[in-house]
Amino acid sequence: MRRDLVLDIGGLDERLGHLCDWFLLHSMALFHGVAYIPEALSVWRQDMKSYSKKLEKSRKCNAKFHMKIFDLLCEKNHTRLRSLFRRPGILRVHIRKSFNKLLWRPSYWDFLVFYALQVIINRGVKYGRMLTRKNKS
Repeated sequence: MRRDLVLDIGGLDERLGHLCDWFLLHSMALFHGVAYIPEALSVWRQDMKSYSKKLEKSRKCNAKFHMKIFDLLCEKNHTRLRSLFRRPGILRVHIRKSFNKLLWRPSYWDFLVFYALQVIINRGVKYGRMLTRKNKS
């Protein structure tokens, strides 16, 4: 990683805890033109005693860090990142885990709208395929 690119994004933000490296890597990829493919292309082993794994097990701690991602993206200095994160569905998992909290905060509704549109489109496509199969039989 080039240092100037990391600093351009703002570096690791400690407020995100165990998600700070995830956020930095995705921010760099989106901000500097690297493509995001929303499917698993690699596998890694995670130590069950690692810092990330311990925090992942704590629902309260996890919920706090998921909401911090949205709080961070609402800051004025992250306006461009907010629009970049919102579109490709990168936050899909975080939205699912924080949906009720996001629903009660109008400043986060744009994330919910993009997520809802993706769900509707995906379900519409699946329903259309199902109808096509029924018509063929």
